[in-house]
Amino acid sequence: MEVSMQSKKSDESIAERIGISTNLFLEEENTLSLIRELANQFNYVEVELEGKLREQADEARNMEMADEIRKIGEETGSTLNLHAPYIRVDFLLGDRREEACETILRSAEFAIRAGSRSMTFHPGFRFPKNASLEQRQEAVALTQELAMDLFHVNKHRGSDMVYCLENMGNERPFLTFDFDEHEEIFATSPVSLTLDMAHVASYCETQEEARKAMQQYARFAGNVHLADVNFPKHLHLPLGAGDFDYHGMVMALEDCGYQGPYIVEEIAGGYPGEQYLKAAKKYQEELRNRAAA
Repeated sequence: MEVSMQSKKSDESIAERIGISTNLFLEEENTLSLIRELANQFNYVEVELEGKLREQADEARNMEMADEIRKIGEETGSTLNLHAPYIRVDFLLGDRREEACETILRSAEFAIRAGSRSMTFHPGFRFPKNASLEQRQEAVALTQELAMDLFHVNKHRGSDMVYCLENMGNERPFLTFDFDEHEEIFATSPVSLTLDMAHVASYCETQEEARKAMQQYARFAGNVHLADVNFPKHLHLPLGAGDFDYHGMVMALEDCGYQGPYIVEEIAGGYPGEQYLKAAKKYQEELRNRAAA
């Protein structure tokens, strides 16, 4: 009976932590209305500065918009965390590294102003997938340096916001960190992980291997991106549209002590954003029904 009651509490807790990302609706012009609508439905909303939001936020320069986002969070009670713009500039090669760093640091200022508890970011590396050991070491060192710069933004602003580096998926032509490189970064830098389940799974040959990988990464996680996939293809699908045991992966993280949000995000495969939203709410309902049974 005790195990059963614990399971019910876990299901209800997970349901309360299912969240949604604005990146499911990249072309929505009424961005603040979109954020408010999502915040009225979910306890966690990830405000990603992409699409129309990136444009209207002026690459995280529009602090008046940050103030409006904070107001929405305060009025709805929803936690509105930020996802910094995806860096489409070269972070390591050529002469645009400074521009990329400035975008991430400016996003941190925007996120603090918006009242976010965490900010997810990508490093934006463009070293090739077959980068040399020296290049990979440089990538790790630059990420550690950026993490310290973000720490100093917090210190300057009196903030305790958590910065989360997102792990990248397979089937990409550029450098992505392996587990050991991630471990070095998280062990030596004031930064956590946005654990993208679909990205982790894309490196695995079996779902059991994926489950074990989730458990390996769990201790670093401050945020999780939740999706279904046609395993192991790196293509984010609405929950229930693929063959991935995403609930089993959620439970693996919970068993490791993870207590943060699970954000449904990123459209693919021709599915509209509305379908991802409906699937997320259906999963919430399933969890609540199980808790109430």
